[in-house]
Amino acid sequence: MPMYNLAQLAGMEVARPESILGPALFIPSGKVEVYGPTGRFKSFLVMQSCAAISTGVGLFEWECPKPRPTLYVQGEIPFEYLVERARHLYAAYPTDQMWLAH
Repeated sequence: MPMYNLAQLAGMEVARPESILGPALFIPSGKVEVYGPTGRFKSFLVMQSCAAISTGVGLFEWECPKPRPTLYVQGEIPFEYLVERARHLYAAYPTDQMWLAH
């Protein structure tokens, strides 16, 4: 693993990765993990973010330059709740580019 001191990093010219959603909120090859107490609507936020990215419509004030396939991995909620949420989400974001794993 390369090591750099602060002066070296500050002096580097690097290209910023393309943003998928918002100002570098999601980037290509990036992974997002959301953690917090139960009942804080984390899964709703992440599912809606995936749907927004897969349709290219954006979310809140965050823009999405183009649609991209997404993968949402859920291991906490019962499968029946995931199906129910997927139905509601599909009504707002009809796409076949959002994949879900349970």
